[in-house]
Amino acid sequence: MLTSAPFDNWWHDAYGPDVKIVSPPHILLFIGLYGVIIGTLVLIAAYSNRAIGKRQVVARVLFLYVCGIALVLTMVVIMQYTTRVALHTTLPYILMAALSPIISAVAWKATGRKYSATIVMGFYTLFLIGLILILPLFPAQPKLGPVYQHVTQFIPPEFPILLLVPAIAMDLLWMKFRHWNPWKLAAASGVVFVVLLLAEWPFASFLLSPLSRNKFFGTIYLNYGMPPTSYMARNEFLPMQPLSELITGFGIAIAAAILAVRWGFSRGEWMSKVKR
Repeated sequence: MLTSAPFDNWWHDAYGPDVKIVSPPHILLFIGLYGVIIGTLVLIAAYSNRAIGKRQVVARVLFLYVCGIALVLTMVVIMQYTTRVALHTTLPYILMAALSPIISAVAWKATGRKYSATIVMGFYTLFLIGLILILPLFPAQPKLGPVYQHVTQFIPPEFPILLLVPAIAMDLLWMKFRHWNPWKLAAASGVVFVVLLLAEWPFASFLLSPLSRNKFFGTIYLNYGMPPTSYMARNEFLPMQPLSELITGFGIAIAAAILAVRWGFSRGEWMSKVKR
């Protein structure tokens, strides 16, 4: 994390202001943040596995909280690919399927708590809604150019992805079939995750409609550097992919979700036993 700061400063001097979240110095920073989060989860898991009674309950709640922080960080990493105008293409769904189920699976296996995925996804949802409601209350103005949008306050992130929908379904699946073979359960979970995540498809249409242009959904806020000719400023989706590419893309998303859940199960199982 400390290394990323001078690296980022050099990057700006060499290439100018960032226009993307994903850049080499930012990725280095994210790696450091994940290291801190994983270390924290291991410490909490070890304490939880040694504790009994109320102390164990508190430790497991803290574990789910840190998992929620990890999910927020993960969604920030891929935020530039999951904007509302891109949600009628397959790349956002592939990225979300490859990353977010890992955290839910770890949370469930490590804590054994009912509705652990729902709690983690719910934390992410409420956190982003809180940012949408709170950040615009603070005045701000652009200090860099070019300036395309009139901005007088902080600009919040976009409305959270509906990860809560597949999370509830996965929790119900895991509670009912927890004794299934891990690969069988992961396969079912991956399919459920991607299929129900498609609730975002019609919701994205709503986010681009006039009905969402209010302070709650936050689509009235645009970055000062957003050109008026951009898809976001015009409230239009990116060009639709051919049907064959959509089918292939969602097939990849399902495969990615299955592997993500299975890997999350294995890491969560390990954390449920660590006591050092």
